[in-house]
Amino acid sequence: MVLLLWRLDLFASVRLSMSNAFYVSRESSGNVVLIAMDDASLQAYGRMPAEWDRALHARLVHFLADAGARVVTFDVLFAEPTDTDDALVEAIDYARFRTEARTRVVMPVVGAQPDNVRMPYALGYRHFLTPTVSLSEIVSALGHVNTCSDVDGVIRRIPTRITDDQQTWFALSLATYFSYLRIPVSAASTLAVYEEGVLALPGDRRIPVDEQGCMFINYVSAPNSDRFPVYSYLDVVEGRIPPSAFTGKIVLVGLMRHTGLNDLYFVPTGLRNARMAGVEIHANALETLLQNIPLRPQGEASQEVMIVVLALVASCLYSYGVRRWYSAVLVPLAVSVVWLAGAFAYFNIQHQFVNLFHSMLAVLLPAPVMFVLHGIEEARQRQQAEWLLDSLLNVARQRLDVDRMAPSITGDLCRVLDCVHAEFWLWNSDDGALERVYVQIKSRARGASHAEHGRDMAELALREDRVIASGGEVAVPFSWYGQPYGVLYAMNKGRLSATKIALLELFARQAALLLANAALFKQTQRQAREIAHREARYRLLAENATDVIWIASLDGHYAYVS
Repeated sequence: MVLLLWRLDLFASVRLSMSNAFYVSRESSGNVVLIAMDDASLQAYGRMPAEWDRALHARLVHFLADAGARVVTFDVLFAEPTDTDDALVEAIDYARFRTEARTRVVMPVVGAQPDNVRMPYALGYRHFLTPTVSLSEIVSALGHVNTCSDVDGVIRRIPTRITDDQQTWFALSLATYFSYLRIPVSAASTLAVYEEGVLALPGDRRIPVDEQGCMFINYVSAPNSDRFPVYSYLDVVEGRIPPSAFTGKIVLVGLMRHTGLNDLYFVPTGLRNARMAGVEIHANALETLLQNIPLRPQGEASQEVMIVVLALVASCLYSYGVRRWYSAVLVPLAVSVVWLAGAFAYFNIQHQFVNLFHSMLAVLLPAPVMFVLHGIEEARQRQQAEWLLDSLLNVARQRLDVDRMAPSITGDLCRVLDCVHAEFWLWNSDDGALERVYVQIKSRARGASHAEHGRDMAELALREDRVIASGGEVAVPFSWYGQPYGVLYAMNKGRLSATKIALLELFARQAALLLANAALFKQTQRQAREIAHREARYRLLAENATDVIWIASLDGHYAYVS
């Protein structure tokens, strides 16, 4: 059932939401700094950042280049030309060629109107929105800002590249990473190699990607957290931030900590997905590359094996551990905790998602099933116990004859145990030995050749006064207050459970009482016959005697004197 649910993926949103538990904040590399176009900056320069005076951005680039920033990446599309574009072009040229840091500037590209372009490991688009021609020609690299949202609307992946069959753009984070390594755009396409679901990058980076070329973002920060240093655009331009804050850093510039603008996206942070600014998403994608902590999904074959193994292991554990209502809660809870601890440990070591939803179904669903099955089994065993006791009562109502009781007791137990061979051994109190008085054979495969072995097990069970079970063989002793009366030896089709053995012990105690009564009845009959024989002899002697004195003894016996 779990495999079917997994294959149909009927609860995709729940499955994805549970995977959010793997996203835990961690320390950043310290190489990424964010400059936020926040509410204060929007109030000072205008509500639409794309329409700000490009001279402001030129001042910012000049400042960051002089501060020694390694890369400056804008998450703002400058698609429309303005009168102050030349100032920004000059600032980018200055940063690249006339400063010691040789600061690179990266700008975004947006893919519009998705299209089914046939290219491996890439998403196709019909049109692109790009910066103006003058800016496109002067920047070090262009990177796209498109993302891939899952069925629950959460961004967990970004396409590593997009294309229209004529030109290809890497993701903004990848373009920034190449600029950080000082790799020219012309060489990036050669150095970035896609092979068997992996994107091999310079710096010994191997990024797992899907068939569309999307990589998972390892979110090291929650929205608006302090994992990345964040400075207001206004404060930086006004000179209120020291230049040392940007020395050797990758600086991402974009909308952040603002109200009223639609640049927030749901990201996987906790069970309730929070909204994060686009520039923060790119920062986390870049941090994934810098720290070399890419995430990879669990393969289908691995998920299938995991579900089957967990279901089988859980079923085996519950078959022994689930007996009462509280164990039906505690045992699955313990198994779930152990599995979750192992899943998170595996994720921390391998950075691979584990399908928590279906794996937890495989762990938990067998619990109620096994609890119901145990209830059915207990009810069946109670019925068997009641049936055996009723059978003993019927035997007790009959004449107390062991020869007649042995087949009845043996047959009743064989119906419960599903025997293939059974032997009833009676204890002879006169010579202290076992005597086989009845044999029942259902299968000749293991028949009489086991007689000696049956005697050995019977003697052992009677000597230790307990049920002896070995594999499919069992010996049930019948003793009453330490006095042995007999043993039932049987060969079962399968191994006996602990519950069956407990049932046999209960039956043995009840049957032993009947056998004790039968032995006492037999002994009484023998004594009565001896008395009758002696009395008849006395009477015969008395009739033939001449002088006889009859004396009645207190115990009812007669004596004579002649």
